[in-house]
Amino acid sequence: MSDSVEVQLKGILDEISKEVRDGVNDAARSVGREAARQLRATSPKREGDYAGGWGIKTERGAGGSIRVIVRNSKMPGLTHLLEKGHLTRNKYGVWGRTPAHVHIAPVEEWANEEFTKRAEEILK
Repeated sequence: MSDSVEVQLKGILDEISKEVRDGVNDAARSVGREAARQLRATSPKREGDYAGGWGIKTERGAGGSIRVIVRNSKMPGLTHLLEKGHLTRNKYGVWGRTPAHVHIAPVEEWANEEFTKRAEEILK
C-alpha cells in the first residue's frame, strides 16, 4: 500500500516539475525574443547589418531545461567595441577614442528582471 502511494506521489511531483520546467523554458524563450527585438531597435545603425543581426540561440541543458543566448550572429565581434568604445589609430599612432554606444546593458538588465518576475509568477 505504501509503495502505491509513493509511486503516485512521485508521479504527481514529476508532473508538477515538468509543468514548472516547461513554463520557465517558455518564459526564457519569450524574454529572449523580446530582448533581441529591443536590441534590433536600439542598436546603432550605420549600415543596418549590425542591428539586424540580433537573435536567440537555444541550448538544451540537463533535465530538460534550456539556456537562451541573445547574440548578434552577423557581427559578433562588434558588440564589445560599440558597447564599451575603443581606441582609434592613424598612421602616426593612437590618437583618440570612440564614444561608447551603451545599448546592450539596459536590455540585459530588463531581461534579467523580466525573467525573474515571470519565473516567480510560474512558481506561485
